[in-house]
Amino acid sequence: MKHKPKSGDRKGTPEHTVEKTDVLVSVADDHMDKIYEVEKHLKAVGLDATQVMATSGVISGSVAVRQFHKLSKVPGVSAVERSQAYRIPPPSSDIQ
Repeated sequence: MKHKPKSGDRKGTPEHTVEKTDVLVSVADDHMDKIYEVEKHLKAVGLDATQVMATSGVISGSVAVRQFHKLSKVPGVSAVERSQAYRIPPPSSDIQ
C-alpha cells in the first residue's frame, strides 16, 4: 500500500512516495499498564498510530516498509504483524 507524501514533501513526485504497510502491534502482558508509553516509543521509530486498544493490548497503525523491523525491538512489544484486508462480495452478487 502506498500513502501520499506528507505536506512539506514535493507533491506527487515518485521519488518521495513512501511505501507503507498497515500493522497490528501486540503489547506484552507486563507492559499493558504502560501501553501509551509503548505507543510513544513506537511513534519514535516511525509508527503512525491510528488506534490504541488498551483493553486488548493492541496498537494499530502504519509504518514505512523500511522501518517495519524496528517495531519489534521496542520494549514492551510482544509481536508485530502486517494487517490483512479481506473483501467479501455483497450477498446479492453472483459469486458466493
